[in-house]
Amino acid sequence: MFRFLIVTTFVVAALAGPASAQQKATAPMDLVREIESLVRLQTDSLMKRDADALAALFVDGAVYATSSGDTLYGREKIRGYYAKTIPALGDTFTRESKVDEVHELGAGVWALGHGKTVISTAQGVAELKDHWIAIYERIDGEWKFRALSLGENVALMPAKF
Repeated sequence: MFRFLIVTTFVVAALAGPASAQQKATAPMDLVREIESLVRLQTDSLMKRDADALAALFVDGAVYATSSGDTLYGREKIRGYYAKTIPALGDTFTRESKVDEVHELGAGVWALGHGKTVISTAQGVAELKDHWIAIYERIDGEWKFRALSLGENVALMPAKF
């Protein structure tokens, strides 16, 4: 049931996005800055290779749908994912993440954005572009991730005629 609610929320948020953009409806600027600050903290924690700090950005019962298709439930599973994934990025990587839209959702917030991770190895450089959507909840005065879904951008297959 909880999974259904999360998926439904993502669908509603995604469908509301284009309508909101057409109406130029956005969250108040102070709220936008708070969410941008949280996303910067997430990026900084990743660059510092700090799985504990990354996990602390999520509420206890958070859901994270990774770009590989895995769905993680709970802060501890998310911490374990980061602890395993960060070393796999190698010694030289960079991460950029940009917030594109922020919208109020009752007492919470949802946002979407995009990012890029560049991984440098002896074999070459890989540039991974992605997009994300997140739902945030305020806990003890701080915004935390309630749900995060990350998807890698992939080239479309050419159409056959």
